[in-house]
Amino acid sequence: MKLIISNDDFGLSFGFNKAIEDCFKKSITTSTSIITNGFAFQDSLKLLKTSLKNISLGLHLNITHGEAFSEELATPEGRYKFEFFDYYIRLIKYNPGLLKAIGKDLESQFKISIEKHNLPIDHVDGHDHIHMIPSVFEIVCKLCKKYNINYLRLTNEPYYLTSSFSQSLTPLTNKNIIKFILLNYLSQKNLKLLKQYKLISPQFFYGLLHSNNINSVTFKGAIKNAVQQNASLIEIALHPAFLNHPKDINYPDKTVKLFATSPQREIETSLLTNSKIKQFIKDNKIALVGFNDFL
Repeated sequence: MKLIISNDDFGLSFGFNKAIEDCFKKSITTSTSIITNGFAFQDSLKLLKTSLKNISLGLHLNITHGEAFSEELATPEGRYKFEFFDYYIRLIKYNPGLLKAIGKDLESQFKISIEKHNLPIDHVDGHDHIHMIPSVFEIVCKLCKKYNINYLRLTNEPYYLTSSFSQSLTPLTNKNIIKFILLNYLSQKNLKLLKQYKLISPQFFYGLLHSNNINSVTFKGAIKNAVQQNASLIEIALHPAFLNHPKDINYPDKTVKLFATSPQREIETSLLTNSKIKQFIKDNKIALVGFNDFL
């Protein structure tokens, strides 16, 4: 089995950037995805020219937090005014005006990363899984084809139990199960679009069910589940970050600040730099790869 270890939110903060750098240099991270309106975006560009120049790089599309690239999606202050469920409800019925604004904004992010900065983008995913809304997913499919990107994340995660009863119960108590069910439902709908546009996604994606609670138990549980299903290629997404980075002074909103400064960020950083986890992967005869290994 081949395993892609992805670190999302590259460029969101300096704490994310430093942790992702360490997790690539010292551990098992093989891939990251950059957020073009993160307040540490310029810092991430510097790292991509030095210590992270060989990492598999994706585009982390964002239309929910931070400074907007289009007026139509922005508050008077210039920040995105909608979150995932706002878009989802508004797009249940065909909404050409909103879809046009979303397409304009998303293409700006492709242009910034690929045309302006000439970044070697080899895959695409979405902040808050925003790309999984079917009408948005089709826009992203078209943009991937336009910019010759073959890999697009599909959040099709199998339900699995862990070796810990309390950890297995957590998705029910923290309501992750709701997000898990919805995004798996959307994955089934989006699979048709993925095939229609001849794009590729790993066989399984892990990171929904135990989102914000990924530790050694849930991580090993995901790998064991994939092995049991004889998976050939899977992706596990984590969000490692260091807390209290001296340059992390301002955050776009309270939601981002709470997420970026949650102790869970350092738990995931420690997990990815744990030699026992590295040995566990080796013992299970799993090959660590990036999307760039398939170009």
